[in-house]
Amino acid sequence: MNTIQLNDWKVLGTLPYQADFSKHMQEGAELSSLTEWFPASVPGSIYDDLQAAHYIEDPFFGTNSLNCEWVANRWWIYKTTFQVKQDDMNDILKLTFKGIDYSAQIYLNGKKLGYHEGMYIPFEAIINEYVKVNEENILVCILEHAPFADAQPGYTSKTKYLKARYNYKWDFAARIVNLGIYDEVVISKHSIASIAHSFFRPIRTKNGWNMEIDLDIDGYADGEINVGVSFNIPRTDGPCTGFTGSKMKIVKGFNKYNCTISLNEIGFEPELWWPNGYGEQKLYDFTASLYFNELLSDEVTHKVGFRTLQYQHADGREDALPYNVVINGKKIYLKGTNIVPLSSTLGSISYDTLKMKLTAAKECNINFFRIWGGGHIESEAFYSLCDELGIMIMQEFTMSSSGCDDVPSQDKHFLDLLHKAAVHNVKLKRNHVSLTLWSGGNELTDSRYLGTEDHEGHPATFEDSTLAMLKGTIDALSPDVMMLPSSASGPNALLKVGDIGNNHDVHGPWGYVGAYDHYEFYNNSDSILHGEFGCGGISNYDTLKRFLAPEDLKLCTSAENRVWRHHSGGWDSYSMRERLLFGDLHHIPFQDYIKINQFIQAESLRYSLEANRRRQWKNVGEMTWQFNEPWPNIQCSNVLDYYGEKKLAYYVMRDAYLSVLTSLKYDKLFYKAGEAFNAELFIINDKRTADYKIKYEIVNQNNNTLSSAEFSGTATEDVSQKVGSIAFTIPESLTGGFTVRITTSCGDFNGTKEYLMLMADKKVDVTLSQEEQLAIKHYKNKQFTNGIDALRADTAPVIRYYDNFIEKYL
Repeated sequence: MNTIQLNDWKVLGTLPYQADFSKHMQEGAELSSLTEWFPASVPGSIYDDLQAAHYIEDPFFGTNSLNCEWVANRWWIYKTTFQVKQDDMNDILKLTFKGIDYSAQIYLNGKKLGYHEGMYIPFEAIINEYVKVNEENILVCILEHAPFADAQPGYTSKTKYLKARYNYKWDFAARIVNLGIYDEVVISKHSIASIAHSFFRPIRTKNGWNMEIDLDIDGYADGEINVGVSFNIPRTDGPCTGFTGSKMKIVKGFNKYNCTISLNEIGFEPELWWPNGYGEQKLYDFTASLYFNELLSDEVTHKVGFRTLQYQHADGREDALPYNVVINGKKIYLKGTNIVPLSSTLGSISYDTLKMKLTAAKECNINFFRIWGGGHIESEAFYSLCDELGIMIMQEFTMSSSGCDDVPSQDKHFLDLLHKAAVHNVKLKRNHVSLTLWSGGNELTDSRYLGTEDHEGHPATFEDSTLAMLKGTIDALSPDVMMLPSSASGPNALLKVGDIGNNHDVHGPWGYVGAYDHYEFYNNSDSILHGEFGCGGISNYDTLKRFLAPEDLKLCTSAENRVWRHHSGGWDSYSMRERLLFGDLHHIPFQDYIKINQFIQAESLRYSLEANRRRQWKNVGEMTWQFNEPWPNIQCSNVLDYYGEKKLAYYVMRDAYLSVLTSLKYDKLFYKAGEAFNAELFIINDKRTADYKIKYEIVNQNNNTLSSAEFSGTATEDVSQKVGSIAFTIPESLTGGFTVRITTSCGDFNGTKEYLMLMADKKVDVTLSQEEQLAIKHYKNKQFTNGIDALRADTAPVIRYYDNFIEKYL
């Protein structure tokens, strides 16, 4: 199979329907318009092209995005030219737009090829009758204005368009309603047939591995072809190259091909694929080819990973779905995180940037992504990298909660688009060994509770007809991968501590619950799968300088500064968090405030993560909200910022996901002189059973030892076990805080970690504005981190801890 290259795209902006008014636009001729022709990136986003052509300023800087909201209301005409030789006409020429955001009319030499709508659905057309031989051919894509759709506050049940919701404004992204040709555009040449979809399915049998191959073949004429399957498998005794071929009669239209290859019969026992932290990620190339008269008509290659995939119930929880993922017979704890789109401008992320961010996840010891349903069905490049990096994926379909109602849409037009996208993408993604779970969408709820005060608290089930349709698609096309109706799933949507037995796959909270309550909350959680929870944190100073003017590089709140409001979404924390913990902080250097803010995010996430892991296998996995962000926020719940810089929370998350985790269970962050500090030590070992030695030291701010002890024993594989207890009376003279330093050796693991505890001994008055008091009263996700009249802590130990952590760990 050969292709004709399509390069040198240009784009021109017009008012809506200007292109329909005159066919000159459809042929690529310029009439009176908003812009002249200027270079376009394909794949890419119109926002990047407009910025490069100086029509808009960087939408990520300051409040510039507010001046770009007109872009989504215009039509954008893309054009390119190509030539076809006479020999090319002996083949079928197939034009494919792999990704258009959102709706478009496609013309070739002034003749309409068709109309496209919907992200995640390709546009295809056979173009032989439209092309000119040895002349310039003009391909035009008239990209229409974006549909008006709901932002985060909205009505899921009224969804009509298959377009990513976050673009319309979410609490981690500004309103940048993307448009563009975000994936490749190719013209492929085929003699008689092409492979529309393929499925390379490894099946473990008692005798070894079989490879089942299923091909959907588009025939362009009746005839006979040869179907070949080849593979190149490295072995210790030299490479094993296999080829199997068979003749097949095809008809014009749809054709199906199936075969099974017994790898055992050729003496091949593949190395297994393992998730990150559990083993290697071995992949093998398998290729299917179609030949006509000994000439290649089409072929497709997949990198195949061999692993068994099963699901079982968490310990003692046969009443719930089988959330526990089992790979190659071993229970896998899901050390997960939520992935949102990597950029508000889809198509603008380079492969190098994608690889950098996914590699950062691997280095954070993450082995599982939940791809959030308000974003995208991720790209093939994304999935291929996850195959290589050992990161399992739960792919959600593009439906997400809205706040006003969260019920899956029943709109006929939307359902048609959703079904088409589901069929296409399930057939693509099922070939990836990283694909581990499907989900109907984000926080979808049961229609029977619509209109009730707690409608958000009741997850949708497969009794919903939209979700049942998706499950039927999954069962038919991806039979080895389980689907959840939604995330969350089970009786409760939100984690309700104390509602024993009803916290299956739950979400929340999204913040630090407080210097006292945070620890009681997580110490008493009984979640099985904690699918979403998090805490906001400010970005690094060097990052902030990239999108803030110098006058905005200071501690502000959203109420005080419109730029901070624009880049903080729903994550403004100072009034409700740092000020209540430490008192007013406007007098300290801004970079010190960043350290304090990041410490609270890190402390919040670390305790949440470790508390869940201490309950391994009653809890079988957790996913922080969120790993990344699609545009640069001043403060947000991500741990890796838009530019790839890491917050302090990234590093404590990395430590919490180590294969050998020593974890401290304690009751609060704030203490008083003279009271008792009580804690328990746990070890969780994902590796083989090994002996351990664990030493703890409690040191003051001058690094003088106040208490210490050593424990030893055997850390059993895949068991969370208590090592011992710590009981320590805080000296009356102690101020500032103290550190619990833990040194662990277990098998081949050696590590040291530190927990900072703070002395609440400062009387500092805090006054909340009327607006802040109303926010606490009316917004359920806002919590007091400390009482208005409570004692507060000193910031100096926090700053010192941050500096020591960065110096030691980095």
